[in-house]
Amino acid sequence: MRFKRIKTWGHVYHVRRHNTREMECRHLEKDAPPPTLMVGTADVSGEIRKLLDRYGVKHRPGGVLALEFVVSTSREVFEGLDQPAYERRLQKFIVQTLRAFSDRFKIPGQVVSMALHEDERTPHLHLVVVPLIHEPDNRRKDKAPVYRLSAKRVVGGRGDMSREQTRFASFFEEMGLERGRERSGARNISNREHEVRLEEARQAALAEGTALSKDRQRVSELAIQLDSERGALAAERQRFAYGLERIKSDRERLDAERAAVERERAALRAEQGKLREQLDRLATERAAVIAKAKEAEALKRRAVKRALALRGILEEGERFRAKVKALPAERRSLAMEETHVVSERVAAASRIASQDDAWLAAMLAHRDGQGASR
Repeated sequence: MRFKRIKTWGHVYHVRRHNTREMECRHLEKDAPPPTLMVGTADVSGEIRKLLDRYGVKHRPGGVLALEFVVSTSREVFEGLDQPAYERRLQKFIVQTLRAFSDRFKIPGQVVSMALHEDERTPHLHLVVVPLIHEPDNRRKDKAPVYRLSAKRVVGGRGDMSREQTRFASFFEEMGLERGRERSGARNISNREHEVRLEEARQAALAEGTALSKDRQRVSELAIQLDSERGALAAERQRFAYGLERIKSDRERLDAERAAVERERAALRAEQGKLREQLDRLATERAAVIAKAKEAEALKRRAVKRALALRGILEEGERFRAKVKALPAERRSLAMEETHVVSERVAAASRIASQDDAWLAAMLAHRDGQGASR
């Protein structure tokens, strides 16, 4: 249940033309039944004027004149029913609506019009209610009650309307209907806006149909082109399959060659490891031989030096022997003692030189042996 305020007689005239379908509405279904007036007559303006005159109420310009309520259900409530079941449910819906409004608006004649519309997808009711209140007039001394118009006092604010919808829904519980979701945020679309949207949708559908025709033609052309290209694709697929076979055989050959190369590489790495070990061992032996050679050179120099010294001693001994032979007999004994001392020195030097020469010969022989083995 929703409502809107009516503040002018022009608006009342528009409501009358819409509710009686005197105006063209594009959103209506074809071959649908015409509106059915359940309360009042088609002259909504006259009904409102008679009610205001009856209760002595004057309408102030700019103030509310009437309220138009629209009562409806979800689409599935009436869908899928056969005609008898549809009529029974619709009749029950109308009766419960009248009960709810009679219970809410108790001043006789307040509901001036109720029209049933079955020309849209969901049947619904349009009701025009004059928001009359009857209460004491504080401006009069006797505080006598008067009738006047007040939409605020009748429907209240947004919270009051929410409670009113809950109360209204309670009349339809026996039909198995439930209240709509409270504070859903959904916005009602006016008939004019609905018609504009329908026209936009129709224009969009026409444009889409034209585009679809063009697309259909393009699809036909593409189908012809695809048929001509199918043979070329089959030949290309055959060439591609042949190329794949060649690639597969080449890959197998390359894999075998790669495996052989990997085996050769592994063998080379092993050989390189052995050579590296031999080089390390030769380097160690070379360093040892070089050290021995240096030591042998030093001993050689020492032997040469001793040999030179020994030669000098021997030469000195020969000179001394010759000198002794030339001396007189009385002086030879002293000279012989000196000769004995010199001979001891020469013998010691000879032994040392012999030892050095023997060691040097052994070292040279060892080195020659190492060179021969290498």
